[in-house]
Amino acid sequence: AVNFAFFPILLTAIYGWARELELSRRWALIAVLMIAAIPSAYHVAASGYIDLAMALYITLAIVALTKWWRILENGWLIFAAIFLSAALSAKLTALFVFASFVLVITFRARQAQTANPEKVGGILARGFGALILAGIIASPWYLRTWAETGSPVFPFYMNIWPGEAAGWDVERSNLFQAMNSAYGGENKTPFDYLLAPWNLSVNAQPEYSTFFDGVLGVAFLFGLPILVWALWKKDMPEETKIGAGIAAIMFVFWLFSSQQLRYLLPIMPVLAIAIAIASERSFTRRSALYIVSKYGLTLSAIAGILVSTAWFLQKAPLRAVFGGETRDQYLTRNIDYYPYYEWLNSETPPDAKVWLINMRRDSYNLDRPYFSDYLFEDWTLRKMVWESSSGSELKAKAAAIGISYVLTRHDFLLDYKRSPLIDDTKPKAENEAKFRIAREFILNNAATIRADEKFSLIKVF
Repeated sequence: AVNFAFFPILLTAIYGWARELELSRRWALIAVLMIAAIPSAYHVAASGYIDLAMALYITLAIVALTKWWRILENGWLIFAAIFLSAALSAKLTALFVFASFVLVITFRARQAQTANPEKVGGILARGFGALILAGIIASPWYLRTWAETGSPVFPFYMNIWPGEAAGWDVERSNLFQAMNSAYGGENKTPFDYLLAPWNLSVNAQPEYSTFFDGVLGVAFLFGLPILVWALWKKDMPEETKIGAGIAAIMFVFWLFSSQQLRYLLPIMPVLAIAIAIASERSFTRRSALYIVSKYGLTLSAIAGILVSTAWFLQKAPLRAVFGGETRDQYLTRNIDYYPYYEWLNSETPPDAKVWLINMRRDSYNLDRPYFSDYLFEDWTLRKMVWESSSGSELKAKAAAIGISYVLTRHDFLLDYKRSPLIDDTKPKAENEAKFRIAREFILNNAATIRADEKFSLIKVF
């Protein structure tokens, strides 16, 4: 509920800033609608992700920065520092915002060089001082991580700054970085980067890393040419230029880091406001282009709302809320592996330990002790497979760490062509032998309690 609350607060902030920038009520609401209609924003609001909180903090930091740009009042720098620190304490990617703020502060000092050259030093000192203050406020979170793991940026970049924690090491850190870079496609070409706005708007799909793992909708693709044209041809407000510039810088960083769609959500509010301002101020009211931009953006956003509505109806939580189905029926309908959890919860001893392999480390609905690797959930299995000479030895290793049951998602794990158990540096014969050991362990007919084409549950005797 707390996480979801950031969504309406963010929408309220967008509307308030848009009205303050003298947007009409209609266009301010269109800017709000563009954000509210992003399907992935709805998904993030209903999950444990913090990207909407990041969006709120970064939007408010940009608001404070633009106000400082106009009047050079130090109080706004303090507000900017507070909101930036909130973003940085939540996620390391906020450093990209710091980089863009450095440029804005530098350009503001350069602007003052002609009219008030004596103020340049003070502008730079106070501007960069605010960024340092933001870093200081955010530092306790990184100092705590440093004290507990040996690295302030854990679990990232352990090849550069080593750290230690149970269930994590340099190899997995490197794999994590490689996995993040694979979003948007593994072998990207310059053409892919140029087409990123189109692919984000048209081809993006949830649950597929190649397609950015999310849905943005086409409203921003529709509005982007209007914004670019307005910035080029029209005298746009400073706030629009600053917001669009920061968004552009962060988008470039995003392109060359991890192209997960939800990582873009923090720049969407300033883009929505900039597009609304560009649309209202670039075209004469009641002109054809004005009408096309107004209804084009509105209808594009409504299409996004329809996607979110379809997701909601597919989950159909109201059935369970109003008593149309039981909790177990709801979970069985929405979680394909829930029947396995249901069996474990009802048919096994309370102290039976379950090994979850490639089950998304989902223990929320499992009322039994469990073991599961973080993120790379077949890590321990892979290690044991390569240390074992037979399925029985692998089973003995599992029993030795107290495992009573093993629940595995095996559809891709036991697909030789894409299995993470395969080591490409080893001979094919050796890989095939290890693959047979894993298959014998996971799909052991004598030990299998239940299985299907995707999951298997075995008992470790």
